[in-house]
Amino acid sequence: MEQIFEILNLDLKEKSYNIYIGKNLNESILKYTKFYPKFSIITNTTIYNIYKEHLKNFNTEYIIQLPDGEKYKDITSVNEIFNHLINYNFGRDSLLIAFGGGVIGDITGFAASTFMRGIDYIQMPTTLLAMVDSSVGGKTAVNFNEGKNLVGSFYQPKAVFIDINFLNTLPSREFNAGLAEIIKYGFIADKNFFYYLIDNKEKIKKLDEEVITNIIAKSCLIKSHIVSIDEKEQGLRSILNFGHTLGHAIESYTNYNYYLHGEAVAIGILGITKYLVNNGILSNEIYNLTKDFFKYFNIPFNIPKEFETKKIIEKLVFDKKNKNGKNKWVLLKQLGVPVWEQHLTTKEVEKIIMDLKNEE
Repeated sequence: MEQIFEILNLDLKEKSYNIYIGKNLNESILKYTKFYPKFSIITNTTIYNIYKEHLKNFNTEYIIQLPDGEKYKDITSVNEIFNHLINYNFGRDSLLIAFGGGVIGDITGFAASTFMRGIDYIQMPTTLLAMVDSSVGGKTAVNFNEGKNLVGSFYQPKAVFIDINFLNTLPSREFNAGLAEIIKYGFIADKNFFYYLIDNKEKIKKLDEEVITNIIAKSCLIKSHIVSIDEKEQGLRSILNFGHTLGHAIESYTNYNYYLHGEAVAIGILGITKYLVNNGILSNEIYNLTKDFFKYFNIPFNIPKEFETKKIIEKLVFDKKNKNGKNKWVLLKQLGVPVWEQHLTTKEVEKIIMDLKNEE
């Protein structure tokens, strides 16, 4: 039985759309698909094998199974989607449904934005990280060896359907990684939300329905507000990259097969938090609460000593937020109050990395 707990609207004038949060949302999704002569579901092999029976409810023969993993978030996967759409005579009046985590969402969105110069797509995220971050806001991209999300577009979906039932089959490591993106919203936008997460970590671990719905809705609300002001990251939207500059460099350094995205972001968040403590902006209490939160959920929070500091810093050169050859970082004035496009010297970045290497 369908249950809708929250309906949020991302206000982008003619590109506005709803974010539905609930359980068993197939009925609402099918209300969208009936307006399209053809629609295809894009997923990966892992998700397909888990939800093969669930996907039969959509009554479509057009399902693309991509390989599972960040390393497959590349132009080869996009070409596979293009070939499928061309082979089955999909037109500009067709629809794509992204059914999976952030990788599937980004690939599907990018394919939708470029196939025949743009067709409609819907986000149906199955991971916590995708539910609170990548499915909302219209950022689409693929990776290249030199860096993450180097080729992409801003292209908004027609709707986002967040079914919390999918969290029941999500591996704990994937779930925990999503919490890094959630606590990020407390750092950049709402200190009370930061403390809500700290105070409710036991309920979060138990997948308490009310708390899970609250933290997803709050995260989506904060991101929607930011995106509605700055859709294409000309300024304010860059605060969503808190912890990501170093996180992306670590992902690239490890060829996207060592850390999950949220894990790398968590390391980046803790590194910046330590930097802010060292500069008298945040208290050591906030640092300890953050570190303990990550430890409670078995989220990595340090950098292995064998990782080469110089090579991690070299990866920062390919960060897409660079301007005039300089890295731009998201910092804070205080908890919940961000400041963006801040330059850190190589010496400061080295200190952040060394502190993370020494963290236990």
